[in-house]
Amino acid sequence: MGFTFQSGLSSLWRILSALYGHRGAVTCLAASASYGVVVSGSADRSGIIWDLHRLTRLARLPAHPACLSAVAVSDSTGDIACCAGTALYIWNISGKPLAKLDSACGSGSTLSCCCFLTVADWDVHGLIATGDTGGHVQVWKLGTASPQRLDGSSDSQESLAKKAGGREEPPLLLRRELERSSAACPWNRPGRAAALTTLAVSRNSSRLLAGDENGRLFCWSMDE
Repeated sequence: MGFTFQSGLSSLWRILSALYGHRGAVTCLAASASYGVVVSGSADRSGIIWDLHRLTRLARLPAHPACLSAVAVSDSTGDIACCAGTALYIWNISGKPLAKLDSACGSGSTLSCCCFLTVADWDVHGLIATGDTGGHVQVWKLGTASPQRLDGSSDSQESLAKKAGGREEPPLLLRRELERSSAACPWNRPGRAAALTTLAVSRNSSRLLAGDENGRLFCWSMDE
């Protein structure tokens, strides 16, 4: 998993080490240069936080309910997002739980990708964008009220937030579901919605991009 890179006319990549810790296939990776960590997700439902420089394991996240399909690390806070089946988990850089949402996608869908967005310098946690196999793109934020589902209903605080050190964890709030179609460029082909395969954000978080299984790339402006 380790590597090094030399800039200039000639480039050299050299394997530094192999890191062991998962019992199943590694399904996703995310790195943060700001915090010097790499997060790996596996089919064995585990997530591991690695020190990017020492190439050692920092923390092992508790088992998730399903195989991890995507992980992301916030360069602003070090918070970690993990997608497992229909569930979205948020952890801090030390592997402590911050929030959990059991149903973070449309009915019959599973989460397939995620990324963090930084809205403003003063925003402590920023936003988390998720994409799923049903073609939905949602934007979430850590909050203090019960999360809203896509059908407009909400779950109880007790069912969505665990107790941590005597403090109730803040749940995730659905801030926006991005438009999936337009007259000029339809999001879905007839029959069924195209599954989202990847999400990315520009360096200044002004643009959110999504790719789908039909080979299309979509872009949203943060100020829209």
